[in-house]
Amino acid sequence: MSDGSTGRYAFVAGVNAYQAGVAAPLRSAVNDAVRMAEVLAPVPIGPHTPADVRGMAWYDEGAIGWDVTLWSDQNRAGAAFSAAGLKRQLMDFFSGATNPVAGSDLLVYFSGHARGTVMGTYLLGPDGEAVAFVELMTWATNVLDAGARTVTLILDCCFSGALGERRNPDPFVLTQQAILPRNCTMLSASSADQQAKEGAEHGRFTEALLGGLRGAAANIVGEVTPLSLYSQVSTALHDPDQYPTFKSSVGDRTPLLTRAVPHVSEELLRKLPVFFPRGSANERGVELTWHHEGFLPTEVPDGYVWDDDLDSGVVERAPSAGPSTYKDFGGSRAQADLDHYKRYRDSHLLSTEDGRNFWDLCCKEPGDGQSRWAVLTPLGRYYRDFYQHVLDDERRSAGDAGPSL
Repeated sequence: MSDGSTGRYAFVAGVNAYQAGVAAPLRSAVNDAVRMAEVLAPVPIGPHTPADVRGMAWYDEGAIGWDVTLWSDQNRAGAAFSAAGLKRQLMDFFSGATNPVAGSDLLVYFSGHARGTVMGTYLLGPDGEAVAFVELMTWATNVLDAGARTVTLILDCCFSGALGERRNPDPFVLTQQAILPRNCTMLSASSADQQAKEGAEHGRFTEALLGGLRGAAANIVGEVTPLSLYSQVSTALHDPDQYPTFKSSVGDRTPLLTRAVPHVSEELLRKLPVFFPRGSANERGVELTWHHEGFLPTEVPDGYVWDDDLDSGVVERAPSAGPSTYKDFGGSRAQADLDHYKRYRDSHLLSTEDGRNFWDLCCKEPGDGQSRWAVLTPLGRYYRDFYQHVLDDERRSAGDAGPSL
């Protein structure tokens, strides 16, 4: 699993206001950058207050955060808001002039125009060519050589797939050979010869990115990495004329971009090999019975009756046959186990063989010829085996030669 213990610094840029003769103005690039900064930053940038963000469904109190520098039409003015100003900001970011480099994860996001020329592809500032893709790669390589942990480059602009590709000496021949330094990852909105499209509020690529960073691309414990983000974005963006690209040279580190609310806690994942130990009768799953709901139908106390319309099946009848009152018979070990099984089911780790819900399985009488089993899914088996190895390694490290769970 990834950890969130090191420094994270992000430079986020968006340009709408292009000068006449440079490129057509954009309507969503600045909004792209502002929303990206809000998702990445520990303290939101823009109109939202921290309280607003904590109310959003994707927010996790244990979320990691990036120290974000936002550069856009809205917060830059005068000479600083220019192609030269954008290049200077990026140079300072990669050189360590504005933030620590050694031991840090660095991320650059840009939304705006790019231009392809016979000399290469360039990010465009408001008044002209700002940064060549080859320069961006050189800075990324140098900063990694200087001790940065990882570099992640995310571009929402036309021809962005050219980033990291070796340029053919023939300017009219596109190359497909990617050249990346170790621990560098790139996500781009399109291939090297495609345009990137924008919608009313966001670039189409960034709109998918934001959904992924807010949790759609999270793994089972809530972590969003560049690979999981690309998997989600490439699935969400169905357009043969704009296909996102992903390039990565993963060494010994994978950056953690954001952390959303996990589907299931790691504590519960570690219990999978306890509930479903390999080589046991429960290796494939668990057979559910009435005991998982607390009692048998014949054990209904006096004054209570079964009501098939209730999930519990148990209600208390008033003497006058008035309204019924739900009674929760909780507390047994079997019921506690069922609570865990339901959380595994909700996380797609456990399922029924024929699609019925757990209550139906608990209600079935033995010998009726129907399955009462909730079985581990392929994902459940993977995590059961993974955490079995984790527990075995921990025992060996502790010098415990006892049997595995």
